[in-house]
Amino acid sequence: MIAKAARFTLVVGAALLTSACAKFPAGGADLFTKRIIVTVKLEGAVKTGGLAYRYIVPLRLSTVSNPTDDGPKPVTSDVNVGNGFVAGNCTHYIEFNPNGSNPYEIWKFKDATLNERSLTGYAISRSDPRDGRQPNVLQFEVDLSQLVPTADVPSILSIQANVLTMDDYAREQDGHGWDALGDGLIPSKWNNWILLDTRTSRKYTNTNFQTEPPSGDPDFEDVVGLNGSPPELNIADWTFEIQLQQ
Repeated sequence: MIAKAARFTLVVGAALLTSACAKFPAGGADLFTKRIIVTVKLEGAVKTGGLAYRYIVPLRLSTVSNPTDDGPKPVTSDVNVGNGFVAGNCTHYIEFNPNGSNPYEIWKFKDATLNERSLTGYAISRSDPRDGRQPNVLQFEVDLSQLVPTADVPSILSIQANVLTMDDYAREQDGHGWDALGDGLIPSKWNNWILLDTRTSRKYTNTNFQTEPPSGDPDFEDVVGLNGSPPELNIADWTFEIQLQQ
């Protein structure tokens, strides 16, 4: 099913972790403090050529275990679109850049307006859709010491996380197609970020949270704002995992 709204699309899916050994990129973390492992599976192959689509995992790190305010959520209106890709509260995001040698870029917002941000490093890549082995899977991990100083890692008690896919950033008077965690056909379910507890090792899956319908379900295609519900934007499955050092 296809819903109509501002043209902005976010996508998330999950797949099994690959067994390949991960290596930290130059300038990345060299410590194991707490890891965030993200797997996103799309209905179609990640669009990397031509006008590549945008694939973003926004995070809001918090020093409280159960934040009562918004986490990161999709931009769903042509009015006050801000940065054009994420609204709510967000401290960092990982964006897939198809032109990078390590395509998973770590960005940090400088203030609550979510307009000023800077590139701070690169995730530990575990799966690259460009190599053709899993063309519809985005998968990476980051260490919390890549997001905050190592000394501050114990103070981060939770992370509010989402997955966003879109054909382009939303611009003033120019919408976009998008998908995110939740049912894109129901506006009340657009703000459906996941709360991760960083105090314990745990895997959070779509199977448990049921934010995305399974492939083949008549409601599976819930990309908002674009005719045809592009499979490259449509979330099929997702997994977030918090992994503490043993």
